Amino acid sequence: MLETTPTKHTRANSQPQGLVARLSRELVRLPGIGQKTAQRLAFHLMKTDKEEALRLADAIRDVKEGVSFCTQCRNIAEGPLCEICLDPKRDTTTILVVEEPSTLHAIEQSRAFRGLYHVLYGALSPLDGIGPADIRTHDLENRVQ
Repeated sequence: MLETTPTKHTRANSQPQGLVARLSRELVRLPGIGQKTAQRLAFHLMKTDKEEALRLADAIRDVKEGVSFCTQCRNIAEGPLCEICLDPKRDTTTILVVEEPSTLHAIEQSRAFRGLYHVLYGALSPLDGIGPADIRTHDLENRVQ
């Protein structure tokens, strides 16, 4: 007879409990990650060798400790200014306003724009009660004056 070690699942919902459940709960908080994907990722990380999983944990910690926002344009930066704001070859007379750093990154990949950027981290939405103060447009206003 084959003996198996019981896993911690509740009978009603067959969801993992304990540490794996905690990891799943944290993963599901990420954008685009639903409950099933979070569980798959959690189980994948359990099967992954320890060194690989710890490299991922280290990368997350390093980003949280070493990356902030550019004091000029609010792009992501590893110092007070991002690499774009530090680039002396940029056209300082043109500022492209974008909603998120991901948009900035996509434009940069095209190499079509050589000016500067300003990241709002949001969009105006009067119907949702999101006005200029909510997305910090005053930073942009101060910058262009």
